[in-house]
This record gives sequence, C-alpha cells and structure tokens, in this order.
Amino acid sequence: MKRWPITFAIILPLAEIFVAAVILAVPALVVFLKLVSLAHGTGVAHMQFGQFSRTIPREDFVSFAAQTSSFGSSHLLTALNMPGFLGELLVDLPTAWPESWRPAGVSLESWRALIWPVFSLPAWLLVGYGVDALLGWRKLHWSVLLTGTLLCVISVVLLAGLTIMYFTSERDDSAFILWGFSLWSALFATLPAVWIRRWRSRRAEARAARQAAVAEHV
Repeated sequence: MKRWPITFAIILPLAEIFVAAVILAVPALVVFLKLVSLAHGTGVAHMQFGQFSRTIPREDFVSFAAQTSSFGSSHLLTALNMPGFLGELLVDLPTAWPESWRPAGVSLESWRALIWPVFSLPAWLLVGYGVDALLGWRKLHWSVLLTGTLLCVISVVLLAGLTIMYFTSERDDSAFILWGFSLWSALFATLPAVWIRRWRSRRAEARAARQAAVAEHV
C-alpha cells in the first residue's frame, strides 16, 4: 500500500483552519479599518447603528472587530464544524452546565464561531483517515472504523430528529444546523464505507478461494 507524503488526514484539518481563519480575518480587517477611519486619528471611533450609537476606544478596536466578524459568520462556521459541540460540551460539564461557558463580554454565537473550528479538528482528522482509506493510502484499525460509524449513525439520527422538529414547528433561523448535520452525516459516512468495502473484499476473496479449492478437486 503506497503512502503519500501529504494525505487527506493532513489536508482536511489544515484546510479547515485556513478557511475558518479567512472567514474570520477578512471581515475583521474590514471592521478594523472602518474603525480606524472613523477615529480620524483620535483615540475613539463613533459608530451609528440606526437609532443607536456606540463609542469604541482605540484599545478595543481589535477585540470589537474580531467579535463582530465572528458573530456575522457564526452560522456558517458552526455548520462547517458541527462536531465542535462535543468539545464545547466537555468544557461546559465541569464549568457552567447546563449553561454554555464563554468569556465575559463574548456572545455565544461569536464564541462558537471562534472555538468550534478548533474543537472539530479531531473530526476532520478522522474524516481524512476515511478518505485516505477509501483511496487505498492507509489501512485503518477496526476501532477507528467503529468510532466513525457510530458518529455517522448519531449524526444521521440527530439530523432526522431535527428535520422533523424543524418542519413540524415554527421555522426560525436554525436551518444552518440541519445543513451542518447533513454535511457531517456525509463526511462521517466515509468510515462505514471503508468498513463495507473491506467486508465485501474479504467476501470476494473467500469466494475466490472456495472456487479455487473446488477447481483443484475436479
């Protein structure tokens, strides 16, 4: 089995971090430059939001720009990194359960947009292993395949339940959650696909061996 120097187990996590960084950094840079422009060389920037206004000191320009950009892209980033909720759960259980822990002054949506891409890295790595195995670049232990299969089943079950709830209740802006679980149901499916292909291959080998044995006795 040929091992390639760069595999999807490397590409997918790196690509996920790069995409998240771009999604967060570009809007943050735009907001930061806007604040600098509004400051006109002074120590504060005055922003108008309809009938409301806010004064932002220069030392808060970076944090305000980061939180603003993360809030605007929170739905996209959480959908792309839906397994991140498991990491968030591990943080919440010993700290703020049943509430969701987050730093003071940071909204839940912004916090998830920032931290879920990090928490979901193991899931991206697992999917990368699955793609590598499908391409014949590596052989996976049964425990890895079992983990991926269980996650695929859990994702499909949650997707089915949330879809029923979504279409039988008043619809809101939670459709991105369905898109997220749809995406990860498909991504995690690479692991059971490897298991199924391995099982079929072994059956074919066993059948060929039986046929060869019969042929020898004829």
